[in-house]
Amino acid sequence: MLISFALDYRTAEPAELGAVDCDDTQRQHFIDALRRDFGVEELFFLKTCNRREFYLTVPEEVDVRALRTCFQTTFQCDGLLPEFQVRFDQHCVRHFFAVASSLASMALGEYEITHQIKSQSRQAAQVGQIGRRLSNLVEAALHVGKRVRGETQIGRQVVSPLSLVYQKISGWLQRHGGARVVFVGAGDYIRRLLPLFAGYDGGRFLFVNRSDNELADQYGGQAMSLADFHAAPPLFDVLVTATGAARVLFDEDWLRRAVADRPVMIFDGATPPDCEAACLPDTARLWRLSDLEPELRRNRRERAAEIPEAERIIEKETARFWDKWRGLAISDDLQALQDYYQQEAAAPVAAFAVKHGLSDRQQRELQRLIAHVARRLAVVPVLALRAVTREFGAQGMRLVKEAIAKGSPLYRRSR
Repeated sequence: MLISFALDYRTAEPAELGAVDCDDTQRQHFIDALRRDFGVEELFFLKTCNRREFYLTVPEEVDVRALRTCFQTTFQCDGLLPEFQVRFDQHCVRHFFAVASSLASMALGEYEITHQIKSQSRQAAQVGQIGRRLSNLVEAALHVGKRVRGETQIGRQVVSPLSLVYQKISGWLQRHGGARVVFVGAGDYIRRLLPLFAGYDGGRFLFVNRSDNELADQYGGQAMSLADFHAAPPLFDVLVTATGAARVLFDEDWLRRAVADRPVMIFDGATPPDCEAACLPDTARLWRLSDLEPELRRNRRERAAEIPEAERIIEKETARFWDKWRGLAISDDLQALQDYYQQEAAAPVAAFAVKHGLSDRQQRELQRLIAHVARRLAVVPVLALRAVTREFGAQGMRLVKEAIAKGSPLYRRSR
């Protein structure tokens, strides 16, 4: 069974989204627990600035209620349980296709989500968190996103959150004649934002993080530790912060002292926020991700007429992929049948070889023949299983397997 647990900017506060953050080690411990306690086979975690989503393959008989409780207690925020949206099978596929097509993004038609799905799925595959089934899901989702953007006008003149942040910053610098820009953090958000500043004098950049000077070497400018910047911040015109900190880095007192009475813009792209809500002088402005929503919604409305066609593509691709998904399950059953037939034939073949005094070469040839026959014979029951799955779904397949397991070792482990 395919199942997803999702939070996004429409259903959760930034602090709730931030509570779902975890490093690679913590995530692996969580996945190990899911595999041990719920039989989770594959897992893909998608993280963006405004969404956290888990896609899992699990046994049909999994206790979904207990699994949901596990997710809620693991990622509770200040004692409050997050209200994950839970989707199953085709509904899960359809949602993921909509996410990859940017229909679920703050900026309709944006391309950033494609990069995030590609890079994060690649990392998950490298550490063995996703396998054949979820790899197929990711590949199909990226294909659907490409179709939607290529066959509709949904990506025409799109304003993405990153491009809007860049517009705000460059406009502020032009109006107020500033040049010093501070980037706090070295994560994915900052790394995707920096290329937009290619035309700026990198010498005026200041990169602040805990220990890494790589960004200063790559884009020019200076580097400073977070501790030193916090203790004695130099003058700056724009501050962009997007760290993975679990608590506020810059409280109201620090912000007021750093801003003083100068024209300063601060953009907080972190979830949870790095900056405390502050009452700043009229010369300064503090932006958060939520402050971008009105402009992004307006830009979305300009292309909203393309949504029905995009949804038609998603519906068609969902139906096509779901047939393929069920075929992946059938292929596992085909392999199980082939293995079972060969195992059942092993003892009689060995006895036949001894009785007739077959040489080693003859035994190997006989074993190859038996393996060939097993592969051919397994096709017939698999065709029947495929028909059952198409007509009655996963429940029908489960009932057939249970019936077979009552009189045979085959499928007994999966009961």
